[in-house]
Amino acid sequence: PLPAILGLTPLMIFGFERHRRLRQPLYLLIPAACLALQIYLGYVPAWVVSGGVLIIYGLARLAPSLWARQYVDVLRQTGAYAAAAGLGLLLGAYSLVPSVSSALASDYQVGREPGLGSVPLQNWVTYLFPSYWGNPRVPIWFGPGGNYPEWIAYFGVSAVPLALIGLWRLRRSWAAWFAVVVLLFALSQVYGFPPLKSLAHLPGLRQTVAARWNYGVPLAVSILASLGVASLLEGDIPLRPRRLLASAIATALVLAALAV
Repeated sequence: PLPAILGLTPLMIFGFERHRRLRQPLYLLIPAACLALQIYLGYVPAWVVSGGVLIIYGLARLAPSLWARQYVDVLRQTGAYAAAAGLGLLLGAYSLVPSVSSALASDYQVGREPGLGSVPLQNWVTYLFPSYWGNPRVPIWFGPGGNYPEWIAYFGVSAVPLALIGLWRLRRSWAAWFAVVVLLFALSQVYGFPPLKSLAHLPGLRQTVAARWNYGVPLAVSILASLGVASLLEGDIPLRPRRLLASAIATALVLAALAV
């Protein structure tokens, strides 16, 4: 249920975006149906991660309107989110009560300490050099970082250079800011970076295994990589920033090689 629930999250964002652009209420059925399916799958840690990403999305979408004091637009967007959530809860209500009661009664992961020790930093090289941890064809448990196929799924190393180019869109794209915030929040929960690491003690977050938040890394990278491709195709990066981005990519690759 974990990959299934998390895999529905981008589809929910797609439904909200189509509704925002076309003003068609039927598009809210997409996130509502996804939410109902997530409830049916009944895996609480995945709910927490997906919910955290969607909260960041909502804040990133509302921030420009709040800054411009467009309160009517804020109310319209908030109403759309609330309507989709309400409909999704209604569709999934038959399976919601047992899941919530089970989650409230659980003491799973209550005693864990968030921080750098949650996931060893060595695991970051697993997806580049599988032999570092052993034969990837044999299912081996590598501790809190998961197994080799999981790390292949968590990170797409070929998208990282494109994601760095996608940072150029920070000057005029809400999606770039959304991706950066998701990335920073995910890393803060996995490795205990301040100040967001203190949120790991909140109910729900403290019952979630730290490595689950690694989902935010490939999600953010994929969004930024898409924006990077768009920037390259549209040719909207001037020469000087293009050289700076090329230098940043080269430096990142050299440092990664040295670290390995």
